[in-house]
Amino acid sequence: MSFAGCHHTEEVKNKMRGNTYGIGNRSNRGRCFSPEHRAKISKAMKGHPVSDKILTPEFRARLAEAQLKSARAMRGCPLSPEHRAKISASQKGRKFSARTRALMAAGRAAYLARWPKPATPLELGLYYLLSAAGLVFERQRRFGRYVVDAFVPSHALVFEADSTYWHQDKEREHRRDGYLIKRGISAIVHLGERDLAPWIVLARRGANGGV
Repeated sequence: MSFAGCHHTEEVKNKMRGNTYGIGNRSNRGRCFSPEHRAKISKAMKGHPVSDKILTPEFRARLAEAQLKSARAMRGCPLSPEHRAKISASQKGRKFSARTRALMAAGRAAYLARWPKPATPLELGLYYLLSAAGLVFERQRRFGRYVVDAFVPSHALVFEADSTYWHQDKEREHRRDGYLIKRGISAIVHLGERDLAPWIVLARRGANGGV
C-alpha cells in the first residue's frame, strides 16, 4: 500500500498529526501505543516514498536552523537534578545496534581528532596561573576517552578549569576523576570561575601587551 500522490484535507492532516505526535487531536496527547501497535506503524512506514518528498534539502536546512536556535536558547539554562535523573533513568539499559555503536565511536573519534581546540578564557587563566607558578605543563592532554585542561608531568598532576555550566554533574566528575587516578594521575585539582577570575584578567592584560 502506498500513499504516493495522495492529497489530504487539512482536517485529515490534523488527525494524522494528532495520531503521530499528539498534536491536532487533543484526545491523543500523552497516548501510549502498545509495542505491537508501534511495530505495525514502523513496518508500514518502511520504504515510505513520502519521506523523501517531505524532507527536501530546503526543509532539512530549515530544520537544522531551528535545532541550532533551540540549542542556543538552552545554553546557560542548567537542568534541574530531577530532569537530569529522568534523562539518566531513561538511558539505563538502553541497547544500541552494532552499526549505531560504530557510528557513535566514529563520531567521538572525529570529535577528539579536532583537538587541541581553542582555549576558553577560563583555560587561559589556568595556563597563566601555572606559568606564573613556574610549572611545566601540557595543554589539553588526552587520557583514554578524556581530555584534561592541563597536565603537569613532573608531579603527575591534572588541573581542570571548571565552568559553572559544564561541570554541574558532580557524579560524572567523580567517575572521570576515578578513571584518571587509575590511569596513573596522582591528583586532580579543580579550579572554578572564582578561583581563576584574577588570572583571567592578568592573561588578558598579557595578551594585550599590558603588565
